[in-house]
Amino acid sequence: QQGNAVVMASHDEEVISCSRRILTIDSGGISESNNTIEEDIIQERQFLNERHSKTISSLFSWTYSIERRNPVDTIGKATPAILALLLSYSVLIGMDTSQAALSNANIGNHLAAALVLTPAFISAVISPAMIRRLSEEECGKWWSAVCGPQFRPATSIMASSILLPLPLTYLSWFVLSGSLPVDSSEEVLRWLWLPSLVIIDISCAATALHLLVSDLRRSGAAVASLLLIVLIWPFMELVDALSVIMEVGMSSEISIGSPLASIIIASIISAMVWAVAVIIPDA
Repeated sequence: QQGNAVVMASHDEEVISCSRRILTIDSGGISESNNTIEEDIIQERQFLNERHSKTISSLFSWTYSIERRNPVDTIGKATPAILALLLSYSVLIGMDTSQAALSNANIGNHLAAALVLTPAFISAVISPAMIRRLSEEECGKWWSAVCGPQFRPATSIMASSILLPLPLTYLSWFVLSGSLPVDSSEEVLRWLWLPSLVIIDISCAATALHLLVSDLRRSGAAVASLLLIVLIWPFMELVDALSVIMEVGMSSEISIGSPLASIIIASIISAMVWAVAVIIPDA
């Protein structure tokens, strides 16, 4: 009526029944027919319910399948940790720890706690292989477009060292405990999982920092190790907590110098570093 028209090619009878002018192509010819319709018979079609795809679970499945076929990340993190464990064992064998403990028990416990937690800490701060995989063929940009704002937090958790800290910490204790002047070994074994869990938090924070550096325009010129220095603080808090557990045992008191307070402080620091590294790029 106003010089406008909508042309549609369809075999749908419902669409054809709503048309005013019908052109039919049949047997090499074109025939035209008019159709009289009422305005109120055109009903709005109901669209199907939109289904949200599980993007984060898809990212996890993709990461798990690649790591299962080629466990570069696990091997790359476990190898330096095992080397650090062997080095710690050789250091303890070469020195007289009993004399050091007799001269200063505090130094002996701190040294023992640091050597026990070092392999797990090394596995936590190493750059994950997933960052290199995401940089290949614009893979990271594709997953970022699919997952949206949840990509960076999810990746910093999936690519972190979640499985290694706990077994590495207990393995370090079993290997080094024979050379350590510690009497409360049962008490340490009962609570050694707490520092291991906080090392997982440290791993998430370290992975977030590695992701932050990888997104920079000149990521090769940025020194990620300088950013990782801040994670020494929660590690030292864990060393203090484990040394107190080795000396006097675990206590439920939350006070300055208590093991539980040091573990909570280390976890809070790691969570703050993770939050800053995740929020800054999206701000």
